[in-house]
Amino acid sequence: MTSTIAHHPYGPSKLENYDPRSRGCYAFIPDPQSNEKAEFGTLKHTALSTRDLSVLGGDTKAEEEVSRLVEFIDSFRDAYPTIHSELLLKSDKIFGTLDHLGLDQTGRRGIIIDAKFGAWNVTPARNNLQGWAYVLLAFLNFPTLNRIKVIFYAAKTGLHTEHTFWRYRLPNLEKRIYKIIDRAGEVSEAPQEKDFTPDAVNCSFCLRLNCPARLALMGTLVTQWTGKPVALPRLNLLEVSTPQLSSLKKLSNVFKTFASAVDNEAKRRAFDEGDIVDGYEIAEKSGTRTVVGAEQITAASKVLAANWDAQNFGAVDWGKYVLENVELSIADLEKEIGKLAPQGKATLAKKIIVNALEKARLVNANRIFYLQAIKE
Repeated sequence: MTSTIAHHPYGPSKLENYDPRSRGCYAFIPDPQSNEKAEFGTLKHTALSTRDLSVLGGDTKAEEEVSRLVEFIDSFRDAYPTIHSELLLKSDKIFGTLDHLGLDQTGRRGIIIDAKFGAWNVTPARNNLQGWAYVLLAFLNFPTLNRIKVIFYAAKTGLHTEHTFWRYRLPNLEKRIYKIIDRAGEVSEAPQEKDFTPDAVNCSFCLRLNCPARLALMGTLVTQWTGKPVALPRLNLLEVSTPQLSSLKKLSNVFKTFASAVDNEAKRRAFDEGDIVDGYEIAEKSGTRTVVGAEQITAASKVLAANWDAQNFGAVDWGKYVLENVELSIADLEKEIGKLAPQGKATLAKKIIVNALEKARLVNANRIFYLQAIKE
């Protein structure tokens, strides 16, 4: 039960994305790409399950979050002494991994604690479909369980939401969850108009193009832009003609620029005026951590080597590693040359120096190809 396998396509954490009653949509298509935040969240879960904070790379805020969660989980150890961490459970239609399952000495009472490391608010445990799925899996895999307390713990704030479920609710849980899974699977093949239930938040995570609401919005925008009535009853980018794709491409940057302007104005009002748009809040995150300057880099190399050697981890030339990973940005260098060059000589100075660096084969660059609009 404790082995790790791929995520279920309609797994516990995704159920709300597909459920219309939870502001989801049966036709939802998730973005499969990972990102830095998600990967770091996985590291936090690893640190939680192994109780090893070293995997967090010295990030003090992350260590505080995980330590806070460990303390919270351990507060239930006496009441629920049988512990399961990162426990994979399966049923005929769904599987999922529980962060923490605790059982009392009789095996009749249990507690599920799910760690939330993100900034998004969590649906209350009473109505949280992820929690429902975990309860369903726990009841099916542990027949003696009669009641389960589910807790979602927000590591950033230390707040949590909880609810207790009894076994008599199992048939209703199965009916609701399996209906979502079955319907989402059917819709993925041939969605009908009734299967689309747009919501601003959920749609922002959806990659589906042939959504009636999204196509109606885009058709209206294109009509306003071109002055010609445009209807987009369906859209399959693999079937769109090149001239049509050309028209869409010309407008894609317009939409991105407009969205960026909206985001920037919302940030300005929030930070400069304290006027926060409804549905959002000011959040804090750890920025990129760097060691800057030759003196600091040299010192960092010594500290790294000394601490590594002190732990007897093996022979590694950390001085070589640090020097190999120090980068000089040519773009930043050009800006600095522009500031320091004599008046009227900035362009010439940049050209001479950058050409000299390239001639000496000191500049590494990957060729990047992109579509540039032609000025008409």
